[in-house]
Amino acid sequence: VVVMMAAMTVHAFSEGVGIGVAHRTQSLGSVVSAALALHNVPEAFAIALVLIPKGFSRTSTTLWCIFASLPQPLFAVPAYLLVDLFQFITPIGCAFAAGAMTHVSIFELLHEAKESLSAFKVYLVTVVSFVLMGAAQVMIKSAFA
Repeated sequence: VVVMMAAMTVHAFSEGVGIGVAHRTQSLGSVVSAALALHNVPEAFAIALVLIPKGFSRTSTTLWCIFASLPQPLFAVPAYLLVDLFQFITPIGCAFAAGAMTHVSIFELLHEAKESLSAFKVYLVTVVSFVLMGAAQVMIKSAFA
């Protein structure tokens, strides 16, 4: 649980930086923010699915879900304000965010899900959610185009 929460919190840091940078450097900042906001729903659900069976109360689970996402707004504002100063490392930040999200998904969340579900169900839900997130991103992007 500690490793998952630490990874989710670091992951939220990178999302916050991504939001700040996207708003400053791209016309799609709102799309990035909307996609990450939508993306936070299954993240909180994943945290709850791990914590509640381990005996955490609903209140403490809710607080942990909020805590795991706190770095987003805390790091989005400084990233927005400092993006010009650190523009030379923007590609590194993007790669870091992608790596953090991929790591948490593959090595933490899928592993935890397979402890309670069959591999077929885990991978089916993974593929369906991937397709749904892609469709949501296309719809959001076309709405802002």
